[in-house]
Amino acid sequence: MLDMARERLEPLGHRVDLRHGDFRTLPAHLGPGDGIRVVISAYALHHLNREEKRDVVGACVEALAPGGWFLNADNIVGNTSSLERRFQQLRVAAILAGAAGSFSKLTTPEEVRAYLDDLERNEGDQPLRLAEDLAILEDAGLEPVGAFWLEFREAVTGGIKPEP
Repeated sequence: MLDMARERLEPLGHRVDLRHGDFRTLPAHLGPGDGIRVVISAYALHHLNREEKRDVVGACVEALAPGGWFLNADNIVGNTSSLERRFQQLRVAAILAGAAGSFSKLTTPEEVRAYLDDLERNEGDQPLRLAEDLAILEDAGLEPVGAFWLEFREAVTGGIKPEP
C-alpha cells in the first residue's frame, strides 16, 4: 500500500511524507508540532479498542498543525441492535450478489455470515457507533467534527484542529 501511495502521490513531491509503523506506537513516529496538515486513516482504527483509538487520535491531533484535518474512513456499527441486524442482512446480500459464481465458498447466506463472523473475530474488529467515534474526535480536541459520508456500516468522519 505504501508503494502504491508513493507512486500515486509522487507528483506532490515534498508535500507528502509517508511513514510506516504501528499506529499503537504513533507518538514514536510523530512529534508534537510536526506541522502535519492532514492525517488520513482508512479502514484500520476499527481494530482498536476505545482507549487505543482515543490514544491514536489524540496523538494525531497533537501532531497536526493548527487548522489541520484528521479524517477517518472506517467501519461503524448501527445505533440499535435492529439497525445493526438490518445492516448485516444488506451486507450479506451484497456479498452474495458480488460473489455470484466466482467464489464457491460463499453460496448461501449462512456461509457468508460464518465467513464474516470468522473474519471479524480473527481480525479483532471492534467498530463503534458513529456517535462514539465523533465523541472520540471531539475529546481529542477537534472542532468542528462531523460525518462527511455515511453508508450502512461505513463512515468518513473527521474534524479540524482549532487555530490558537
